[in-house]
Amino acid sequence: MKRFISLMLAFMLLFSLAACSSDEIQPETTETEKEVETTLPLPVFDSYKESKEFKDENGRVVYTVAANIPRIIKNTDEAFAEYVNNYFLGIFNDACEFAEKNISNAAAFMDSNSSSSPWSKRIDFEVKFSDGSYVSFIINEYFSMLGEEVEPSVKSVTFDISNGEPLTLLDLAHEDYSIADVEKLVEEKFILPKIVFYFFNGSTPNEEQHQLVHDAFNAENFYLTDDGISFYISEYIINPQRSGTFICDFSWKDVEPVLKMS
Repeated sequence: MKRFISLMLAFMLLFSLAACSSDEIQPETTETEKEVETTLPLPVFDSYKESKEFKDENGRVVYTVAANIPRIIKNTDEAFAEYVNNYFLGIFNDACEFAEKNISNAAAFMDSNSSSSPWSKRIDFEVKFSDGSYVSFIINEYFSMLGEEVEPSVKSVTFDISNGEPLTLLDLAHEDYSIADVEKLVEEKFILPKIVFYFFNGSTPNEEQHQLVHDAFNAENFYLTDDGISFYISEYIINPQRSGTFICDFSWKDVEPVLKMS
């Protein structure tokens, strides 16, 4: 009998161990293990230089255009890469077309100022932001008439890689606005207070000052950052005694009433 009881106890112990071991085969998955990181590949860029000279009827160089042009070479759809590459080449070509039309003006200016320096435009591009979904570029255009470059005119463009189109503020609005509505809201809620504080010492702007801010604000002239969105504002338009560019930086939390990253 004792032997029988011992055997029964041994079997019970064996079953108990088997049950414990089966529970340990599938450990509980932690929250960290459940998360699957999905990051899109970043576009890869290189650049190439283009330049062109324009001569007057006497064979004198009176205008030059030069550009350091970015080019997507990897990690995006082929059609998107072609569109962006042609977009920036188009900026260079537009500058050349403008130079062609102003050969006589440049020649006359050089003569009247006894200058040997041709008019010149130099265009530089900078990748300001890229996360695999969007890519923002800054375009600096430097112009010289007497051999000395002035402060560049600054433009920016952001592309939505998913659809291959330039991004607009309407794409970032989370309400059913029109493009005119969202541009007006951004100008009045965010741009105007920053410029009032910086240029007008925080005082309430008069009608003329309000108009200057409106003239200086270009709703297409923005780029994305890791934390939010930034706008370029020409200081000269607001105050002719100034030169350069004023940058209005906002976090997504700042602009949340109107804009958000999609």
